Amino acid sequence: MKHIKLFEQFINEKIIDTKYWMTYNQDTSGGQVPKEHLKMEKDFQDAFEVAITEWQKEAEERLTSAQIKNIEKLAMEFFKKEKQISVAIIHAMISQES
Repeated sequence: MKHIKLFEQFINEKIIDTKYWMTYNQDTSGGQVPKEHLKMEKDFQDAFEVAITEWQKEAEERLTSAQIKNIEKLAMEFFKKEKQISVAIIHAMISQES
């Protein structure tokens, strides 16, 4: 049983590259990203809801429920590893999914 847990931990660590996603938690647009979007949140559900709601309001093409589920899975993997996430990181995940 211990070997299975170690294997699952190894797989989970390899699934998501948090360093890659952290590069999106900065404003490279000259101040166009609201500062609150860069704040690392400890409440996953609140951050995810804000990110999806804002995206759906502003995007030309709305996300499908399947896309939202895929993004949520990826964002949750990031959150489990880092114990926090930002709206900016979720928006980057959405950009790559859509």
